[in-house]
Amino acid sequence: MAKSPRQTVFDGMEILPKGLQPFVLRQLQAALGRGQGLGAKVHTRFPHWRREWAQRGNVTLDTQKLLHLINGFWDEAFRKALDRTHRSIVNELIDVRNRLAHDGLFSHDDAERALDSMRRLLRAAGANALAEEIDKMRDSVLREKYSESPPPEGRKGTPGSSPCPASGHTRGCHDGKSPAPQARASGTIYERILAYVREHPGSRQIEIAKGIFGRTATQQRVNQDIRLAVNRGDLIQGGFGGPGDPYRYSLPKGHSPDPAPKGGGDSSRGKYGPLTDYLKGLKQTSVRLSFREIEGILGFHLPDSAHKYPAWWANGSHAQSKAWLSIGWMTSDLDPGHKKITFRRSNHTGQPS
Repeated sequence: MAKSPRQTVFDGMEILPKGLQPFVLRQLQAALGRGQGLGAKVHTRFPHWRREWAQRGNVTLDTQKLLHLINGFWDEAFRKALDRTHRSIVNELIDVRNRLAHDGLFSHDDAERALDSMRRLLRAAGANALAEEIDKMRDSVLREKYSESPPPEGRKGTPGSSPCPASGHTRGCHDGKSPAPQARASGTIYERILAYVREHPGSRQIEIAKGIFGRTATQQRVNQDIRLAVNRGDLIQGGFGGPGDPYRYSLPKGHSPDPAPKGGGDSSRGKYGPLTDYLKGLKQTSVRLSFREIEGILGFHLPDSAHKYPAWWANGSHAQSKAWLSIGWMTSDLDPGHKKITFRRSNHTGQPS
């Protein structure tokens, strides 16, 4: 019998401390010292915690304590090791843990989002094996979700009737014979929101909801995911939120293709710029990523050719390869069956000879 979404999230929270504790202790000890001195500083910041750490330099670090330690000592110990997106993830996981503690309900989308946040935080902490374990749990939630999902919403009516208004306004509208393009798109609601905003920058919440789910959708279907995307930095919110100036959403500059530079310039920036930024921020000389993880970095789905043709990943002159070659990285060890590839630092910047 398949586990419930809530149980899967609970199991993920049980895994999280195994990867976070070594990272959290290492960062705290590097910034604040070791032993009783560290314990005293922790107890000063969190006086309601047990005093064992302050007395013996040792305490059981459960999920709640680990997350609060990252948040509480962000400036002193974690700002340089993590970025603001990870801090948003930490706060999100604190909320998830509280919902679990108070018997809150979790939908498949809630579970997928929580597990994705755990995976991203574990990977940032260097616990790649545990991040892979969480990713498998996330995949199982998605399989369960799509096995239970009804067909995409569309307007019911007589054959050949069109729900599109005669005025010609077609945003979020289709001919009634097939689902709207966004409704056919695969991925979570979160991913579909990013994909829709990429195609329609400056959209309001209601326009996003109708563009994804059809004309009868309400903005409540996307509110939670849009708030999460804004907190994570995956969406930019504009406007003041009033009737005369509603919130409008667009992707950060790095998420969308930049115009071609005039008279030269960095041609590697643009659609695959987020991958460039990710690789530039790594300290290690190689990293192995799944296609799903690369899509998470980019903020959109890889094209079909990336899944079908190994040449797409070649160290050549295509736009995607410039994203890594321009900063001295190369691809290797492509595994099309398991959809994984390794990026390695080369000895020079630019296209390999």
